[in-house]
Amino acid sequence: MSQTARLFQEVDQDGDGAIFQSEIQELISRLGDLENGDDIHMPPSEHARAAVAEAQLAAQGSARFLVRCTFTDCAENLATLISARWEACGGQENFQLR
Repeated sequence: MSQTARLFQEVDQDGDGAIFQSEIQELISRLGDLENGDDIHMPPSEHARAAVAEAQLAAQGSARFLVRCTFTDCAENLATLISARWEACGGQENFQLR
């Protein structure tokens, strides 16, 4: 979830804690990017890549109806994509409490 929070902060251009349509789409794009990110420890399997791509496509479709989202809103509305990314990045195997 820390990677999602960091990505949210990066796309929140005005830093007010809420993102709008273009920023929401950018967040979805970044969450679906399995080539970059500090949470990518090993190359994801093809199955994991397909799951992320499917979740990303679904998120893009549902996000068309989102006008403004806080981080909590994004976590709720993009939960499937966030979970798919977490699994693709190693999920429980790489989980560490800070």
